[in-house]
Amino acid sequence: MKSTITSIILFIVMMASIFLSINYINSISNKLVFMCDTLENNINNEQWKKSYTLSLDLFEEWKKHYRIISLYVNSSELDTLNNEIVKLTQYIECETQDEALATTHTIKFMIKQVQAMQKINLQNIF
Repeated sequence: MKSTITSIILFIVMMASIFLSINYINSISNKLVFMCDTLENNINNEQWKKSYTLSLDLFEEWKKHYRIISLYVNSSELDTLNNEIVKLTQYIECETQDEALATTHTIKFMIKQVQAMQKINLQNIF
C-alpha cells in the first residue's frame, strides 16, 4: 500500500513539474517573440538606437533564462539561437537593415520552433 501511495505522489509531482516547465517555456517564448516583433517594427522604421537597446535587452533576457530552458530543450538549438541573437546586435549596431530583419525573423522562427517542440502531443511523444 505504501508503494502505491508513493507512486501516485511521484506521478502527481512529475506531472505538475512537466506542466510548470511547459508554462515557463511558453511565457518566456512569448515574451521573446514580442520583443522580436517590436524589434522588427523599429528596424523597419530605421530607429537604430531604440533597436540596439532592445536587442541588448533581448540578449540579456535570453541570458537570464538560458540555463533553465537548457534543462528542457536540445542544447544545439539553443546554441544556434544564442549565436543569432549575438549576430543581431551587431547587425543593428552597423545599421544593416536587411541582415537585421532576416536575423530577427530567424530568431522568432527558432523560438516558436522550441515552443512547439515542448507541447504535449502525439508527434512529440513518438
